[in-house]
Amino acid sequence: MKKIFLLSIVIVVAILFYFLFPHIQDISPTAIKNWLQSFGIWAPVIFVVAYTFRPLILFPASILSLTAGLVFGAWLGWLLIILGAMGSSAVAYGMTYGGLGKFLKIDPLQKFPNFQKKLDEQGFWYIFWIRLIPVVHFDLIGYVAGATRVPFWNFMLATFLGILPGTFVYSFLGSSFTSGDWSTILLAVVLFFLVTVIPIVIQRKWKKV
Repeated sequence: MKKIFLLSIVIVVAILFYFLFPHIQDISPTAIKNWLQSFGIWAPVIFVVAYTFRPLILFPASILSLTAGLVFGAWLGWLLIILGAMGSSAVAYGMTYGGLGKFLKIDPLQKFPNFQKKLDEQGFWYIFWIRLIPVVHFDLIGYVAGATRVPFWNFMLATFLGILPGTFVYSFLGSSFTSGDWSTILLAVVLFFLVTVIPIVIQRKWKKV
């Protein structure tokens, strides 16, 4: 009954998501920007809600993060990304912690068995580092943490601290395109390049997560 209840919640939320946010599947940041601005003063709230339930429709976090900078500017965008990312992390964690993951055939431990071992050994700090240097898919970390019963607040705190630099870079990059200042745009692109390339280099050195 518990699994059926949880599945029902997921289905209802997903359906509401599609009806309330019909343009969220358009992966153009400009289109999402226009859509968000249509909500006026409620745009920040809509953004956080959309970001929070994003894992239910597997929408890429990076697109929304760039859009935050475009719409809200670097600093407010950064704050909203953090709120949304924390919410979506909790959703991903809850999907497997409550047993719903197996019902939906989401079994990250089967595909990434070493992930559980590293979480058991290092816990908080392992989550912190893979959030700080994102060599692992954002939602996958939540799925595995929930499936392995990592303490929820440890997971959330490690996530919060780890995502601070990367989320700012995404927001700064998005906002730079509206500044019209080429030096700002260049700086944002360089920072984004570093945040993107460093994880790839590290991932190649790590044989398995």
